Amino acid sequence: MPSVWSADWKSALTMPDCLEAVPGLSDLGKAFNDYSWWNDAKSGGADLPATPIVFHFHPIAALLAMAYS
Repeated sequence: MPSVWSADWKSALTMPDCLEAVPGLSDLGKAFNDYSWWNDAKSGGADLPATPIVFHFHPIAALLAMAYS
């Protein structure tokens, strides 16, 4: 999935039609964008992957898989 630190939250929160009834999502998305650092760090020379796609696992599921293996 794309990293949450690289998302354009303003467009992500205002794009779905089902969220039109929720007031203030554009402002919330704009506020969330203040914390999107991935693209700034990448353009500044940080050693990050070429794309902001990250992989993660559910920690409880991982523990159960290890316990039963």
